[in-house]
Amino acid sequence: MFSSAFKKQLSDVLQDGFVVKRAVFQPCLELYPLKEWNLMMDKINTLNRFKKKNNDFIRRFTAGVKLVELDATGRILIPKDLVEFASIKKQVVMSSSVNIIEIWDKVKYEKAIDYYTQIISSLNDKSDMRSDLLYRRGGSYERLGNYEKSDEDLLHSLRINPDDAYVLNYLAYSWLERDYKIDEAFQMLEKAYATKSEDPYIIDSIGWAYYLIDNYVEAEKYLKRAVELMKANEHLFVERMEQTEYVRPKSKCYILKDHNTGLYKIGKSVNPVFREKTLQSEKPTIEAVKIFKQNHEDELHKKYNKHRVRGEWFKLNKIQLKYICRTYA
Repeated sequence: MFSSAFKKQLSDVLQDGFVVKRAVFQPCLELYPLKEWNLMMDKINTLNRFKKKNNDFIRRFTAGVKLVELDATGRILIPKDLVEFASIKKQVVMSSSVNIIEIWDKVKYEKAIDYYTQIISSLNDKSDMRSDLLYRRGGSYERLGNYEKSDEDLLHSLRINPDDAYVLNYLAYSWLERDYKIDEAFQMLEKAYATKSEDPYIIDSIGWAYYLIDNYVEAEKYLKRAVELMKANEHLFVERMEQTEYVRPKSKCYILKDHNTGLYKIGKSVNPVFREKTLQSEKPTIEAVKIFKQNHEDELHKKYNKHRVRGEWFKLNKIQLKYICRTYA
């Protein structure tokens, strides 16, 4: 099943369908948007088929080609012969590879990481190739959910090549998606944008970052620009704009503690900790005490109004705090 993130990125090609086939050089499957497949076949057809090596390559490249579509639930039915070719047993990893998507059995994908490791260990620590392979291996770890190793590889790649806009963007976007180190992610995106100011994916990441801190005006500006550069269908922009303009209920109701003052803040935001740091003239030491599944902000403000110090900040004792955390979901 395609994740919502994948469907957003591919929204302008979903209705056309896909071609799925065996990979030529890897034990995985390749999923081509139909438009990309047609472009690839235009290139393939320029090869001289009377040369044996060309004919052999074309035969291997087109082996097992199947036309597939997403069903209503966002699933793709992969033919049995292709499942067997890729040795897909249970879990799969979907990995972006420029203009196609690789579909791996999870165990085999982890073995591919081992190959990266073998090559990386043989390279000079300052070489551009090592930086690139660290980027690739870091991306592989990220897709497996191993964020610690992913961050380690991507940061190592940046130590070798600190101005690589695509590594900066990849790591920053990964942090944004995890609600992690948002302020540092912003700095990386600004650095990436300084060298690749016309790259739609970097611009899109900046727009998403502004959305996460409730700055919808800036988010809209960057997301519009990204869509213009990608020349995507209008519904891609509409889908994001529905979030940035109208999804206020998705903001999280929370309790934060300021360790400098001992006060507790009961508020609501998409990204509570980072938003609070940006609002204070002196950055406080902030800790998220409780993130609620439902919005209890108004109710809690009324209930503990006598304990209000200023604005959304309250002086609560341990008993009151424990009661709130246990009572409100």
